[in-house]
Amino acid sequence: MDARKPRNGQAIEEVGHYDPMVPDKSQRVKLELERIDYWLSVGAQPSEKVAALIKKVKLNKFGAASAPPPLTPPKDPPAPEPKPLPKKLRPKPPRRKHPPKNRRAGIAHVTG
Repeated sequence: MDARKPRNGQAIEEVGHYDPMVPDKSQRVKLELERIDYWLSVGAQPSEKVAALIKKVKLNKFGAASAPPPLTPPKDPPAPEPKPLPKKLRPKPPRRKHPPKNRRAGIAHVTG
C-alpha cells in the first residue's frame, strides 16, 4: 500500500496473497519472492505479520505441518507431608527405667 493513499486505497502492486481457508497448508500462500525482494530493496516496509510470513516462506517452513513435540509422561505430584497428631493422640514416649533408689542413704544391703 502506498502511504500517501487512504488506508483502504489502491495497492501499488500485489506481490502475493494468503488464504487461511485453503485446506492444503502448502497452497495457502502465493508470493512472488523476486518482486518482494525488489520492493524491500527500494525501501518498502512490510508489517510484522507479513514479514513473519515472508520469512517462513523463504526458510521453507511454511508447507507441511511439522510433527508435534513428543509427549512426556506427567510428573507425579509430591506426596503431602503428614500433619502432626494432636497431643491427645500422640503416643507417649517410653518411660526411662532408673536403677532402684536406695531409700536409706549410706546403708548397704548385705545378704548372706
